[in-house]
Amino acid sequence: MEDLKENLNKVVSLCENTYSTEEIIFILKNGTVMEKQVAVLSLSELHSKDDVKILMENLTGIDGKVRQAVAFKILQLIPTYKNLFLEESFYEIFANSIIDIDSNVCRLDLEAILYLKDNKNFSMYIANKMKDIIFTALEELSKISFRAKKYTSNKQYFKIYWCLETLSYFYNSLDFTDLKKILDECSNLPEYTIREKCAFILKNDFDDSDLNKIKEILSNDENYYVRNV
Repeated sequence: MEDLKENLNKVVSLCENTYSTEEIIFILKNGTVMEKQVAVLSLSELHSKDDVKILMENLTGIDGKVRQAVAFKILQLIPTYKNLFLEESFYEIFANSIIDIDSNVCRLDLEAILYLKDNKNFSMYIANKMKDIIFTALEELSKISFRAKKYTSNKQYFKIYWCLETLSYFYNSLDFTDLKKILDECSNLPEYTIREKCAFILKNDFDDSDLNKIKEILSNDENYYVRNV
């Protein structure tokens, strides 16, 4: 109980403080999970790519509470500071964040990178990274035995789901042959949410007989949500 009171007092104290950008960046570099989580929500401006670098370094590989707070703040700031986020070294961090184990982080990250979609190099990187993750996940699924724990399969389905969700916005930046292969293989997976995402992508008018066949099959899928995308 004393520890709880102490933590609550710390949170109240942190929330009452007003931080400069420099102070927040310092906290992101050196602070505790609680300090980072609270301080980053006060961030209202960025001064340099170095500021963004520290912010991005807290988007992956750190406590989930911090990742979610940072993802939320990036979404708020990226419309104003698009050019600062287009550093090539940040591309992989954005891609990895899309398949975060926390779906809230996935969604916030995806919404954020849509502001960078007009950059050709960025869009091509994201699209091809999603392709690579999907093919790797499909390979892992093929190795899973019938007796394997469901969690093992769900972990791969989760990655595929968010990669397909991302490709629904970035598919034009992917080689068409790769897109066809992805939709062909993923549309046959037993997880209906994956087939639903395939059906959603196929709502676009592709002048391709193979994709039209897949679209027709999904329109008669056993699952209501897949049929009625």
